[in-house]
Amino acid sequence: MLRVVGVVVGLASSLPAMAGEMTASEARRFVVGVLACVILAVALFALYKERLAGAWRPVYVITAIASLYLNVFVLVVQSFAKVSALNALAPTQFEPPFKITQAAALVIFILIAVAAVIKFRPVTTVRA
Repeated sequence: MLRVVGVVVGLASSLPAMAGEMTASEARRFVVGVLACVILAVALFALYKERLAGAWRPVYVITAIASLYLNVFVLVVQSFAKVSALNALAPTQFEPPFKITQAAALVIFILIAVAAVIKFRPVTTVRA
């Protein structure tokens, strides 16, 4: 049941980036939303079809984290666009505060991905 909830939450979080009319800035959000859904589809394939066997385990970890990163990327962009205090720091989203925030988020997600690939091992049973 928990896996189904995770799938629904993952898809639902990607869909708002894909909705609405297409202006130039919204087209970029659409591309990010579609990319997040495609990456999430690969993660779901690795989880449900391949059962995380062999090389599919790190594929699942990396694609799940990459899909989440793309959602956080959109969150940061929307925050700098809609929150007045952040918008004052980077009104065009080309200023250093915006770039530093995006770079920090990327570095954090890379570190999480590396740690997750190293730590996420198959469950082994202990025989008594």
